[in-house]
Amino acid sequence: MTNWDSLPKNLEKQISGDISILSKLKPNKPSKMHNNKSFAYGRKWHSNKELARYDELLLMEKAGEIKDLEIQPYFCTLDTLRTELCTHSKKRYTADFKYFDNKEGKIIVEDVKSEFSRKDPYYRLRIHLFQLRYPDVCFIEVL
Repeated sequence: MTNWDSLPKNLEKQISGDISILSKLKPNKPSKMHNNKSFAYGRKWHSNKELARYDELLLMEKAGEIKDLEIQPYFCTLDTLRTELCTHSKKRYTADFKYFDNKEGKIIVEDVKSEFSRKDPYYRLRIHLFQLRYPDVCFIEVL
């Protein structure tokens, strides 16, 4: 056990400063969509459900049902808009997965959602813009 009274003054100041900084740190707040983040395959996953779906897709890829599996692919939904007053940058939609389904012969884009997150109006708008811009791509919402 350490006797704190016997510490040198410079070390005592440093330790008390570190403790005061630690006391100001905020605890982790719950995620906006009430999901639990995971870490696997060398990356962070937004939810356990998304990680489980990735495991399923890996098995499907090994079985030859799908190919060209991509994680977090992004798609441009709106081009850059320039006006006399300002410039609005292009808007992108990032899906969870994209792959080619060998059986259907189509490109599939998937987003893993909960009942709560699929009702988000901004998410609904992004999906609507995506489907308008990419009508030939099959979009699947995995619940």
